[in-house]
Amino acid sequence: RDFSPGKRNRFVLRLFLKAAQMYLVYLKEINKVVDGLEDKLQQEAAQTNDYREGVEAFLQKRSPIFKGE
Repeated sequence: RDFSPGKRNRFVLRLFLKAAQMYLVYLKEINKVVDGLEDKLQQEAAQTNDYREGVEAFLQKRSPIFKGE
């Protein structure tokens, strides 16, 4: 086998690029899961009294009074 510095560097670079590519695929999958969870939680939050109070307060240009509901 040829273990000259040039061949080693190219090999290490290929390994690094493959690892980076795999990491990006992993991040895309995680992002899909997080996006789905975020959508679900926002839909749930939009059903609360505090959400309605926040929107009303914003439209009326006043501070909201949240009750934890």
